[in-house]
Amino acid sequence: LHDLVTDLTIHFKDEEMLQRRIGYPDAEEHALTHAALLGAARDLMARYETSELPLGDVLGIITREVVMRHMLDDDIKFHPYIPRQVA
Repeated sequence: LHDLVTDLTIHFKDEEMLQRRIGYPDAEEHALTHAALLGAARDLMARYETSELPLGDVLGIITREVVMRHMLDDDIKFHPYIPRQVA
């Protein structure tokens, strides 16, 4: 779980750097969304570590919020700004 949150942090930082490089106009707002998602993931991890939530629930919530909702609803918005040679 720690590795997953670490990987998400690295992915989000890389994505934010790309958004700034391509001049994505909503980059700051998107970074705030990343921060909120990471905060929620850390909270879920803490709840797992104190036995409040089973691992399957934690992974399900992270998968649903980060992969399904964020990637499909939010990330798709900056894709048109990526020049072909950067993609």
